[in-house]
Amino acid sequence: MVRLAGPLARSGASTTIAPADIAPTVLAALGIPASREAAGKVCAPLLQPGAVTTATVASWGLRPRGASVEVDPKEYVENLKSLGYLK
Repeated sequence: MVRLAGPLARSGASTTIAPADIAPTVLAALGIPASREAAGKVCAPLLQPGAVTTATVASWGLRPRGASVEVDPKEYVENLKSLGYLK
């Protein structure tokens, strides 16, 4: 069960929604369009009627492919040690 509070939430409303629907519902309440790639959908009964946006965007962008990250091997090992993975 999910309950929202605040000026964008419908007073006293509660419902059971799928975990995938939480992000699109929060985005709609904030007036931010959800990606059409998102698995969930907006749960409008939790929101004030004027607060719901049905706008979507195709994507929030693709991850760069083939971009390599320079890794300093000594710093990498020190980070693993500091986290307790290595001694």
